[in-house]
Amino acid sequence: MTADHQPDTALPGPVHLLRPDQPLCACGNEDAPFRGELRTVRVPPGAVRDERVWRCAECHRQHRAELAAAQWAGMPAANWLAGVAGPGKHDVVIAWGSKPEQPELLPCGVRWHAVRMAGHIGKPVLDRLLSDGASVGPVLRAGRTGALYWLLPVEVDARARWAQLPVRLLTSSSYLAAPSPDSHAHEPAGWVHWPEVTGTLTSPELLATAIERELYAGASR
Repeated sequence: MTADHQPDTALPGPVHLLRPDQPLCACGNEDAPFRGELRTVRVPPGAVRDERVWRCAECHRQHRAELAAAQWAGMPAANWLAGVAGPGKHDVVIAWGSKPEQPELLPCGVRWHAVRMAGHIGKPVLDRLLSDGASVGPVLRAGRTGALYWLLPVEVDARARWAQLPVRLLTSSSYLAAPSPDSHAHEPAGWVHWPEVTGTLTSPELLATAIERELYAGASR
């Protein structure tokens, strides 16, 4: 897990105050295999040096998700969501302009995967993550069934992560029928959560862990 990992794009960042014995690693894992950007650190009493950031797999995914969110932050939410439709994205935005509550078919696996779960699992998971202050991406509720659809970053090994959980993964072979992010309707589907920063997606590991905890808590009730 070394040679095939591509470095993140170097971005200008703040100067970090670091103890001489403290490794500069985003997650604190000294064995983190993902090579990141260089950061300038200030070492007491006044020395300055450049250090390479190394990340574990989950921190690496989260970092790239944050970079993607920053890239799309200034874009209208409807344009960002419709962007996965390729050449047809303008038609989707126009359609939403007149009927924002009307679902449009959007291909999964382009900019995000979607994970579908039953409402009785998804609702408490969402409530817990939001109460914990977690970074949560868009969550769509199907009006007829109450199922929740979470938008997550695209992962190569996504199927293995969700195989043992009571969810359905929607990838490049699937479509999500979604209304405009500007819609406040609940039928036939409605957004129960939309992030303040456009482009934010829920961490797959965070969501999987939250589902496991909810299933354990439900079994003990």
